[in-house]
Amino acid sequence: MCAAPIFIVILDEVLVAQDIELIIGDVRPDAKVVRARTLEDGIAIVPAGRVEAAFVQRDAARFLASAIGRRVAGDGGQLVLVGHEPALAAKGVAVLPFPFARENVTALLAETCQCEKAPAA
Repeated sequence: MCAAPIFIVILDEVLVAQDIELIIGDVRPDAKVVRARTLEDGIAIVPAGRVEAAFVQRDAARFLASAIGRRVAGDGGQLVLVGHEPALAAKGVAVLPFPFARENVTALLAETCQCEKAPAA
């Protein structure tokens, strides 16, 4: 059985961040969602455990170079750039363009779910 997944939401727009947080909670009720306004705030409050995905509204290179970006990468978590054009995404980076629908977020969550993908012990 997998431990509760952790999702990080770092966005400038509070209402959009709350919307993503609510969708994650509906789809993955076992999840812990950490919402922050800055990269520094995010790393300060992220709990122990595996980060499954980070929804961020930052430059991918800046995020990946940050402490929280290294944590997500080290955990094998998915980076999701919120509000970016898909063509701007680097390989291995998901994109959630504006505007988005609930179905867009749930599809990304289905792709990031690692529990079912983990090999049986």
